[in-house]
Amino acid sequence: MGGAPFTTYVGSFPLPHSAENLCRVAKDVLRLGIDYPNYPQLRSFIDMFLTPLLGEGIEYVDGRYVLTSRHIGVGRVDPAIGEPMEVMLRCLDRSAVRGIRACVTGPFTLASHIYLSPSNVDLRNSALVLPDVVRGLARYTRDVARLFIDLGADYINIDEPVLGVIVGRRVLFGYDHNQIVDVLNGVLSGLNAMRGIHVCGRLNPYLFGLLSRLDVEILDHEFADNPENVQYVARVEGKRFAVGVVSSRRARVESPREAADTALRVAERAGMDAVFAVKPDCGFAALRAERGDPEEAYWVALEKLRVVREAAELLRRQAIK
Repeated sequence: MGGAPFTTYVGSFPLPHSAENLCRVAKDVLRLGIDYPNYPQLRSFIDMFLTPLLGEGIEYVDGRYVLTSRHIGVGRVDPAIGEPMEVMLRCLDRSAVRGIRACVTGPFTLASHIYLSPSNVDLRNSALVLPDVVRGLARYTRDVARLFIDLGADYINIDEPVLGVIVGRRVLFGYDHNQIVDVLNGVLSGLNAMRGIHVCGRLNPYLFGLLSRLDVEILDHEFADNPENVQYVARVEGKRFAVGVVSSRRARVESPREAADTALRVAERAGMDAVFAVKPDCGFAALRAERGDPEEAYWVALEKLRVVREAAELLRRQAIK
């Protein structure tokens, strides 16, 4: 295996969920030479973790998850959550990759998709307004992460896209920065794996400062579709970056040079040694809507991963010079 920057991806692909497709993705990313493959996420990153909690504090009403108890998911992790990783590990040669990455949707984002009533999908009508429910989801998320580690993951990444909405100059829903850090560190601390956090969309200085305080080694963000995020990057002791260098929404396939240049802009602010990995901005599920045909969308996703790998090779050669 080569040296850093390594290659990885967020998880989702634009194919229907099936064991056959899980294995297909695993074999394809192995063929492409991805250093840290994530188990293929072929279901919604919300449904995958909330459906097992039906009857354990939430119900599904009119196409929405609705809170029925504040004691949500206490002491219960469905082993079926680990199926995509189990299939992947059966279908690839573990010795041919540097490590196995597992993404887990974080407690704030899960809470944002659980509503207090089915008729109102405003975030102010979500479980985000109930700190005790968020803390319960944090315990559940920690236990899910431990399940993936037991299955063989050595790189856990918590996905918290909603933080880009709720954290700014003001923090919404009555939280402060310390409370959010405490909740997320309750998920992360003690996990026997490399730890990262993924927040997609636009950053801001307040959010970056909060994330820099978390018990993670890897900060994972979008820089292809959100190039302005570079201005918020700074060198942080003990932190490295997983840099989104190709769009996960637009079907145009970037050149390796274009992708490498995106990573270099991050390196100019944080140092080349702080660029741990290059990757797509986010998951590839959005390409299905962009292209219409899942097979065509999947081809685009694989081409973008090829660009990510070639960009990493360019960066490695440049670092040697």
